[in-house]
Amino acid sequence: MTKLWRALVVVATGALILGVSVAFAGVPHLKSASGIITDSTTARTAAAATLTASGAKGGGFVANPNPLLTVRFTATGVDTADSFSLSAVASATYVCVNNGNQIPDAANKVTIDLPVSAGAAAANPDKNGRFSGQVTTSPLPFPPSGFSCPSGQSVALASITFTGIQLEAIDNGVTIVDTVPIDPLSKTYISL
Repeated sequence: MTKLWRALVVVATGALILGVSVAFAGVPHLKSASGIITDSTTARTAAAATLTASGAKGGGFVANPNPLLTVRFTATGVDTADSFSLSAVASATYVCVNNGNQIPDAANKVTIDLPVSAGAAAANPDKNGRFSGQVTTSPLPFPPSGFSCPSGQSVALASITFTGIQLEAIDNGVTIVDTVPIDPLSKTYISL
């Protein structure tokens, strides 16, 4: 009877383990994630794209570099019905720049906090449910609503910071709060 009992326990344990692994195989789990800021100045050197409060540096700047938050990630337990949602807060500082690439009054600036978000579907996970992808936000509105510069000056984006960056896995329409910490990201275009 003891051998029969052991055999039943082994079979039951194996069935339980198999059942649990099958049940969790379709639940997405974020393994890693990292964020970067991409923009229209990426191909330019930092010296050519940066302005200082005392004037131009390196021959110019880009008034609206269109910064985007991109999060690259790897997840397991993914199927084609799963998706991923990115959210963050973009804190953008805008200034006025005159035709001589000077910032006439450093007080003539505004910082605006805007929520940003984006989503991505899990297209083509491998046979083991592993998926690597990326999610990128849309550009911020430019110029910002409610901020304008005096005649002869133009609005320019001075800096951007993304905080509260959160990537969520969505399993067949149900949000799974499975996040990987992503540190705040900042980029300065005009030194104040």
